[in-house]
Amino acid sequence: MFLLNTIIIVVVVVVIADFALLVIVVVIVLAFALVVAVFRVIAEIISVNTQLKISITIPKLKTLKNIIDRMKAMCNFLTLQANKSGDMTVKVETDTAQVATYFTGLQETSGIHANGNDQSQLDMTTTQQSNLSSSDSLETAEVRLDIKKFAQLLHAQQPYAEKMVFNFCNNSMLHICIVAEYFTLQCILPSIQL
Repeated sequence: MFLLNTIIIVVVVVVIADFALLVIVVVIVLAFALVVAVFRVIAEIISVNTQLKISITIPKLKTLKNIIDRMKAMCNFLTLQANKSGDMTVKVETDTAQVATYFTGLQETSGIHANGNDQSQLDMTTTQQSNLSSSDSLETAEVRLDIKKFAQLLHAQQPYAEKMVFNFCNNSMLHICIVAEYFTLQCILPSIQL
């Protein structure tokens, strides 16, 4: 009887040890998968920064949010256009009408990294930047977004955002860098192709 109890205890200990080893292996595999996913996101952000065509700083988020809320009732999609001279157009198109709002004199900040640290470009006015490269001032970038998702993002960040930088990748995506007092949030909204 003693031998049978000893065998059962040894089998239980071996099963528990195998289970613990299995749990350790699963945890290691999941940690490795998480590290790979983080590196993929970092690589995507780095590739976004190298593909950026135009970056515009949005000073008055509340104004933009109110305009988007009114346009949301007309159409499901929104087109944002920006150029290097600091002009941005927000427009929606339906079968019967096209409604557009124009923002002029915005700060074109193509030298700013995703974390917003390059102050030399921030301190430069739009006219100084456009004088530096008059041939580049005609370049434009355009993205077409789902207006409801864009409105949700603006509503969620309005209380916190000190400024927002819209980084346009032409017909590809809009990379948004939201700078607040204690954090910087980056969002990528893909452009919708119709």
